[in-house]
Amino acid sequence: MKSRLVTAVAVWLVTVTCLWAYWPAFVEIADKWDRRPEYSHGWMVVMFSLFLLWSRRGMLQGNDPQAESIGTLLLGIGGLAWIGPWVLQSSGAWVSTVQWLGIGLAPLGFSLLVASWIGEEDVRPSWLGLPLLLLAAGGRILAADYYYEWFDFLSLIPFIAGLVLLLGGWRILNWSWLAILFLFFMIPLPFTFEVALRDPLQRIGTLASTFVMQTMGLPAFSEGNRVIVNDVPINVSEACSGLRMMMVFFALSVGLAIVLDRPAWQRLLIAASAIPIALITNITRITTTGLLYVWGYNQLAEDVFHDFAGWLMPPMGLALLWLELWYLDHLFIVDEKKPMRFGMQNRVDVSRATAN
Repeated sequence: MKSRLVTAVAVWLVTVTCLWAYWPAFVEIADKWDRRPEYSHGWMVVMFSLFLLWSRRGMLQGNDPQAESIGTLLLGIGGLAWIGPWVLQSSGAWVSTVQWLGIGLAPLGFSLLVASWIGEEDVRPSWLGLPLLLLAAGGRILAADYYYEWFDFLSLIPFIAGLVLLLGGWRILNWSWLAILFLFFMIPLPFTFEVALRDPLQRIGTLASTFVMQTMGLPAFSEGNRVIVNDVPINVSEACSGLRMMMVFFALSVGLAIVLDRPAWQRLLIAASAIPIALITNITRITTTGLLYVWGYNQLAEDVFHDFAGWLMPPMGLALLWLELWYLDHLFIVDEKKPMRFGMQNRVDVSRATAN
């Protein structure tokens, strides 16, 4: 019991240290999740990282169901109290009180939950965590000197890994490294990288959807980042470039590649499929909008392009991922290894059958 309490306190110290050291960065990241649709999957990334910790808990030697239950309950209540008002965009004095209560409960619940999985033999602190902490400090200094916040966000990953290695050791890091690295997908991209991705995606979406419409016999042609169909312009704006779907599907594809028990080449293929899936869903949205304009459903076309598509594209992407998994399952036929039956065994079977 005493060792479990010490472990819980150590995990709580790591969690609170991360929150304290990176609180301004967390606020900025969460604000981008709230304002930028392409990064609204950030909360999902955090929850999936927690799921990875839970799914790999068998690598550790601890087992305390009671502490696990209490920790899960406190983490759930604290997480809802902390994140709920933010997601629902609620405001008021009571909202701040509820959020601060959640900020207090969530780390406590997380600490109890993790401590219930860790045994005494798992903890072997290593001073090799210090270089990772120095790397994180260097990233933060670089971000402050050059006013480049992305380095500040990115330094969170070596900071967490360094603390885990310093206080827990290699076995704890071996258990948690996947969850720590997956947090990369919650970090917003640098603006220059966004532009470098967004502009080609806009152009590909415009040209490909125009080609599909022309192939279907529609009077469509492209003009810059616009598709003209039946003299009606469809503006493929920056928000409609498909970057949002690509970010969501990339995080989802990598998560599936981690969880699924498949060969390494299939995992890489599943992770890389986020780009074509994002393109296909975006091209489908633009083409469907053009069809609705041609058929005379102008208002429905506007609704689909700007509103409904945001809800329809994720299920479509999931369906494409499922289709890809199904195809990979049927791509190769694996023969089952069975012992061959011949010679005397066959004669014995025939003799038995004749006797019966």
